[in-house]
Amino acid sequence: RNRGIQEARGPYIAPVDADDTWHPSKIELQLQALRKFPDRQGVAYNWYAAIDENGIIFGHSRPVMHQGNIFEPLLRENFIGNGSTPLM
Repeated sequence: RNRGIQEARGPYIAPVDADDTWHPSKIELQLQALRKFPDRQGVAYNWYAAIDENGIIFGHSRPVMHQGNIFEPLLRENFIGNGSTPLM
């Protein structure tokens, strides 16, 4: 992941693990959220569901909403939770 970030040339980074699947509108919705900020910088994250090989949901993240400077809340608790959810 670190090497991929080093090699990236676009304005945003959106990591995804090999065993994860994104909702088709994930990136579009996250870009809309980031574009609300004047400098278009930050992190947009989403909740997630754990799904087995049969498409059955067996777990999920809890809804948490933070806005503004999230650095301190993120240090206290990894509310993002999954490495494939943020767009930075």
